Amino acid sequence: MKSILNHNINREFKFSIGRFISIIILLALGTFVLVGLKVTGFDMRQSANNYYAQQHLADAQVTSNTVLATLIKKLFEI
Repeated sequence: MKSILNHNINREFKFSIGRFISIIILLALGTFVLVGLKVTGFDMRQSANNYYAQQHLADAQVTSNTVLATLIKKLFEI
């Protein structure tokens, strides 16, 4: 029974080699994209942090329509 199954699998690969190769290429492409996105995120965050530190840019900016004096004092204490 096992040899019949192996024979059928080999025959399917032989008659549809183009489909098999295209599926393998799609899987490889998806893997490369996923790995690239995972690595790029960390590198971009690190580059942005270095740029902010070199240019002395603000990490955060607070805007408000109404300003309370006590709130401003607390923010400057941070």
